[in-house]
Amino acid sequence: MALKWIQANISRFSGDPNNVTLAGESTGAMMVHLLALGPWNASGLFHKIILQSGAALSRIALQRDPDKNLHDAAARLGIKSSNSRRILESLRQVPGKKLVLMAAKMSQLPKSNIFVPVVDNSVCPTDSLVDSMRFFNPNIPVIMGINNDEGAFWSSLFTDKNLKFKDSVGRDEFLATLLDCSMDEARDAKGKYLAHNKVTEIGLRKLITDALNYPLIWSARLMAAKEGSNIFFYKYAHRGESTFPEVVGLERPDVDPWDAAHFDEVLVMFESKVQ
Repeated sequence: MALKWIQANISRFSGDPNNVTLAGESTGAMMVHLLALGPWNASGLFHKIILQSGAALSRIALQRDPDKNLHDAAARLGIKSSNSRRILESLRQVPGKKLVLMAAKMSQLPKSNIFVPVVDNSVCPTDSLVDSMRFFNPNIPVIMGINNDEGAFWSSLFTDKNLKFKDSVGRDEFLATLLDCSMDEARDAKGKYLAHNKVTEIGLRKLITDALNYPLIWSARLMAAKEGSNIFFYKYAHRGESTFPEVVGLERPDVDPWDAAHFDEVLVMFESKVQ
């Protein structure tokens, strides 16, 4: 609906309806990428995309078990029903703030992020995102890229200065949530990045950075393999005057300085500074 509105009205704001670019960062980039892999990509509603630090191949881009998540959410809110329609009617009566707090708690559990897209045979036609790459329209130019120290923000967000996980979230649970994987897979990843299961700031940053960046690199390769595609990939490594962890009060002088953390390129784009 929003894209149709742009087509109908953007010329009134000196815009060109035949030159619409969709851009997103992090989760926003995942949503833009999903649109580019669905039936909308040949609709003429948009013509170029920009993906910053996010791609649809990320395992957190889609819900894997929406029915289970729905009923879990209902139980957490005291809704006693197994009927999906009745649950929906009850959820519509819940104050928005209560919904957000409930979703925040669920998001700390593996595969339980409820406010992300589901496969609907329309916008998201398949839950096999690798398979969905065949829907990519090579006539859509793409700028996409990663920051070289994405994990710096997340490691500061979830751990204290002693590298203890906040909010009683165990390290295995945290990694399983971040990677949207099983606990066994999380332990396997931990073993590869954190020597002797010892959490180090550098090791944790590296693990998170790779987990966030790999889906973009993988996506770029798959899209570039399509004949006629125009994929422009960047790696951003500039530490600007301000960094996102600093902006939100998470910068820690006790750890090794980082380069470009998650969201840092956006601060440069919009010339944002810490006040």
